[in-house]
Amino acid sequence: MKRFITSTAFCLFVILFANAQSPTAPALNFNVFLENGASLTNNETEGPVAMGGNLTLSGSYQVSTQSVGTYSVQNVPVSLVVGGRIVYGNGQRVQVNSNGYVKIGDSTASYVW
Repeated sequence: MKRFITSTAFCLFVILFANAQSPTAPALNFNVFLENGASLTNNETEGPVAMGGNLTLSGSYQVSTQSVGTYSVQNVPVSLVVGGRIVYGNGQRVQVNSNGYVKIGDSTASYVW
């Protein structure tokens, strides 16, 4: 009987392990996925960022420093999605790394280099 329990436990572990998924999968693999806007200060995010509202910069910020993520539009990887517009402070900027692209709902006052 003991042998049967051990085998059953092992089979259950294998089934659970085989069905494991990334914890960010429901958010299309974005590290940050917000319904509304956000305010970001001097720092960085290892992966992609998406928000439905405005992005307010209170410092310089980097996105996708390690990974572009898996979200793409027409096979183009997108690292930053802003549903509204980007609100810049004096001298503030957002830098997108890892060859990721940006989608901004209202690109007024935004410049891409």
